Amino acid sequence: MREGKKNTEFTSLDDLSFLLLAGPEQDAINVLNQLIEFGIKVENLKTCSNLKEIEGSSFDIVFCMFESLAVLKSSDAFGNGLLNGAPVIVLAAEEHDALTTDVIQGDIIDFLVVGQFGPALLNKTVHQALQNGGEHKKISKDLVKIFKLTPTMLFFIDSDSNVQKANNFFFETLQIEEDDLPGLRFSSLITPQYRAEFNNFLASLDTKSDRAEIDVPIVINGNSEWINLSATNYDHDRLYFCSGKIISLEQDVNLLQSHVINSTNDLIWVIDDDFRLMLANKSYLNKMNELYGRHYSIGDTVLSAVSNTDNKATNLNSQQWRQTYGAALQGIEQHYTISTKDIANRTLVHNISMYPIKKVPTDDSSVVGVACFAEDITEKRAIEKRIQDSERRYSGLFQRMNEGFIYSDELGTILSVNPGICKILGYREQDLVGQKGYELLHDKETATKLRNNIASRK
Repeated sequence: MREGKKNTEFTSLDDLSFLLLAGPEQDAINVLNQLIEFGIKVENLKTCSNLKEIEGSSFDIVFCMFESLAVLKSSDAFGNGLLNGAPVIVLAAEEHDALTTDVIQGDIIDFLVVGQFGPALLNKTVHQALQNGGEHKKISKDLVKIFKLTPTMLFFIDSDSNVQKANNFFFETLQIEEDDLPGLRFSSLITPQYRAEFNNFLASLDTKSDRAEIDVPIVINGNSEWINLSATNYDHDRLYFCSGKIISLEQDVNLLQSHVINSTNDLIWVIDDDFRLMLANKSYLNKMNELYGRHYSIGDTVLSAVSNTDNKATNLNSQQWRQTYGAALQGIEQHYTISTKDIANRTLVHNISMYPIKKVPTDDSSVVGVACFAEDITEKRAIEKRIQDSERRYSGLFQRMNEGFIYSDELGTILSVNPGICKILGYREQDLVGQKGYELLHDKETATKLRNNIASRK
């Protein structure tokens, strides 16, 4: 890796040294590959997440991922800091991130939106950055105008959710005046029962370097509207950059459906006709990870984790699973019970139901997938077993009693007797069951009174 003097004469990317100040590991790998693919030599490119790693080094160009801006700001790396005035190019996930970066930071040479630039734009951006001589341009009126007119709610809040700065779309969406901004607390716009959840979300940003999202209902002119809020911990002074949009009716329905299927402990999943996972709730994904040590994703085949027939996680092997799914894909509903082991090696019991999904409800040949449901009946089975055990204990006691015992219904019909009463009365069990108890145990006159009394209560 060449770390020489600053090169202001731009001929090609081969003559320059680069630093990539990285965010999350996987994102850094993706961006690194992209930069190399577009012409930067790997030996000329250093990656780090901690500026102490490159103390004493010098670079011609610094790429900084959006999530790492707080690292730069907190380290006083700009100007005569650790980077010795090297121009900084921000790699942003979305365009409004980069625009807002310029607005709030004021020290960025340029930005590139990840996934939207190619070799030509990379060369042009590097050239312009070098031509700037490493002098960081300040916020321009044009950038302020773009920020204000971006058709997405963009705003900054502090740790107490006080709104510090916002664009035009923020005020238009919430139907409030810009004069109302001083002292406006964003959490006050959220319906009361969701404020604690939002405050916890905000506090969690202090431990994250990447963007996080939350859906919360806000009150606009007395009506509740759901908003999808994306937030990033902007710097160490606990200032958070947020973007938000009102969720459409279709999105609202999808959100509700997501909440519904994820609120149950039962497993819910849907496969297509190639056994690929198309939808799954959290309970299903967690259970598959618990049983097979496999993190499923949408698009994975549901048979991949159970392909090992030696896996004893359930009492079904992969061939049986394939046959069951296959029958459902032929239009035949499937209902059966399986046993599994949890991480504590306890036996769990589930009722499985599979329902064919048809393009044409009456046409079995139009099946395009299967909706699957698994109900955990372990506790139900345990209760049934306790009842059966109790009945057996009661039955044993009933049979061993020396005292006579007759069990009858409300009409006085004998349903069961124990050996004690048979011995006392001198009758066999089969002679007593079905008879009227009052006729056996009382004289004729008393039995008639009892019979009439019972008849009057019908």
